[in-house]
Amino acid sequence: MLPLAPLDAAINARIAQSSVWPRGGAVPAYQNLVAQGTFIDNAWANVNVTQIGRPTGPGSGAIQPMKDTMSPDGFKPVLTHNLEVALGWPNGRPAMAEVEKQFLMWGAAKAVKTPFFGVCEGFACVTIAVLCATNSPVPGGTTIEWVGLTPNGVVGRGHVFTVVGRTPGTALNNPATWGANCLVVDPWYALQAGINPAIFVNGANAHAGFVNWMTGPAVTLRVLKDFTVGAYNYLNVKTI
Repeated sequence: MLPLAPLDAAINARIAQSSVWPRGGAVPAYQNLVAQGTFIDNAWANVNVTQIGRPTGPGSGAIQPMKDTMSPDGFKPVLTHNLEVALGWPNGRPAMAEVEKQFLMWGAAKAVKTPFFGVCEGFACVTIAVLCATNSPVPGGTTIEWVGLTPNGVVGRGHVFTVVGRTPGTALNNPATWGANCLVVDPWYALQAGINPAIFVNGANAHAGFVNWMTGPAVTLRVLKDFTVGAYNYLNVKTI
């Protein structure tokens, strides 16, 4: 079982040492200037309390959105040839271990490159790499899940985030069953809501706003891919 605290604090501190959190560690009063270092693309209007968005001011034109994260499609059991080509595999998908490595190494590379400007998939990829690295704050053997949120059952829309330490066998669409020690790590959401990236979704420390958003009417959740902390000895993510 994961410790209730200080794992959330340790994760918050580690995320603050990566590209997906503003320089200086704290959530600033957003002005979206280049010096801030971290920006959100394609924000949900009902989530974006802080109004973080595209970078502005001198130098902002050089900051392009990072949208080339590996799609969840790369982990599907079966791919069409056209999809393989779209994912950069014209000769067929590599072995799944190699696909997994490509995903994690993309996140590791982007984690130490600032500034960061992306959609939720990019934030989640970096987060997973940081949490699965050999210098992760999360105990070895912990399951890290890449979870997709789809509103109203519409495939291709929605959000992705990371779940740490969900109790095995619990109902994915009922976070109240995930265990009091389970954490969602979602810098993309946190930056817009003005909260820390490690979020409890049940128990006394649950964040009601996030829970209400992720369990709204007709919302479905699904695991896109799971990872295991300590299983990737090639993955070391430097701090910045």
